[in-house]
Amino acid sequence: MATQERLPNSLVSNVGWTGAYTDIDDPVGAPDDDTTKITHVMGSPLATMKVGYTPFSVPAGSLINYVRIVKRIWNEQSGINHSAVDSWITTKDGYVSLQSDHSDNTWGTVNHTATVNPHTGVAWTADEINGTGTTALDDEFWISDSGTSGYEARCTQAYIMVDFDCPEYAAGIVGPGSFKAAAGYSIKIGG
Repeated sequence: MATQERLPNSLVSNVGWTGAYTDIDDPVGAPDDDTTKITHVMGSPLATMKVGYTPFSVPAGSLINYVRIVKRIWNEQSGINHSAVDSWITTKDGYVSLQSDHSDNTWGTVNHTATVNPHTGVAWTADEINGTGTTALDDEFWISDSGTSGYEARCTQAYIMVDFDCPEYAAGIVGPGSFKAAAGYSIKIGG
């Protein structure tokens, strides 16, 4: 199993969030919570931030297990009223996988996972993950706030990742002292 992670590296658009995309680009595994964050008090308009990231480079033939947006969020909550931080996994042709999450007055890490392409309804392919084709993963994702009016939402970290299994490349003996590897791979013999 292998993974690739991508932190936000550009702002595509921002409506309503206070802060910048650089406030949610904490290193994977090292969120800084209240030190840097984006915030929004739910009301009108709905807050949406669309961020870009470096495209993935999954080896051809890999089996894609899932695409995931990981968010470190804090939501104000009182009784049944609360704020919510949504994430949107999108394909180039606009299909969306949406998930709304709550952490209720404490910092929490939540995962938004898509095991299938939201456009096709079948497993992702390496080409789709790498951005090839109209149903491919877009090199952008969204963070939005859709909770109850008057309640605050915060996000300190957001990144997108892909989990995959590389294809099996078996080395074979071609002849005496001769070995063969799959295209793009090499065999190292000895130290």
